[in-house]
Amino acid sequence: MQRIKAFNKLLQNVNLNASRPPPTRVSGTETDYARQHTKEVDLTADYLMNLFYEKQERKCYWLGVELNPAWIFESGHPLSLSVDRLGTDYLQGEVVISCRLANLGRRDYPEEAFKDVVTYLKSQWGWDSFLCDPPIQQELF
Repeated sequence: MQRIKAFNKLLQNVNLNASRPPPTRVSGTETDYARQHTKEVDLTADYLMNLFYEKQERKCYWLGVELNPAWIFESGHPLSLSVDRLGTDYLQGEVVISCRLANLGRRDYPEEAFKDVVTYLKSQWGWDSFLCDPPIQQELF
């Protein structure tokens, strides 16, 4: 039961982000703009938990590093769970779980180009060998 709390919080973050228009846009009226630029959401906490544990094996989709769901409760933690849209909306099959750091970095950068950036970073930091034998991480709750 403790595990689901982090994914309920993650879903709250998704719903909040889905209801916000992008900050850099301007339109005639706020109401019209908000109605046109909100995102559809069909995600559940259970879906996000399954995606994270079963499909992504507890790892950030972009960086491939193991994440701890408890970090979502630490304000501003760069490795906190974050839902990254691969499409326009927050729909099952069109989202991945990444760390906040990668999600914000990829926000304005094309997916394929971002993968090249991650490959470059891993090569510079020697992550390839590190990822083959990562330290064991204990879940905080």
